Amino acid sequence: MTTRITYVNYKDDVTMSIMKNGEDKTPNIKAAVESCGGKLLGYYGLIGQD
Repeated sequence: MTTRITYVNYKDDVTMSIMKNGEDKTPNIKAAVESCGGKLLGYYGLIGQD
């Protein structure tokens, strides 16, 4: 089984909204991955320098 990593980048205002409102984007990411025939193994949020 091949494991792939996908990078998703949100704009600053969207990131702030997600953090402020405590939104869980896991269902959205999972649906996108599964629609392509994949399986979501993990979802991590990272912040830091460019």
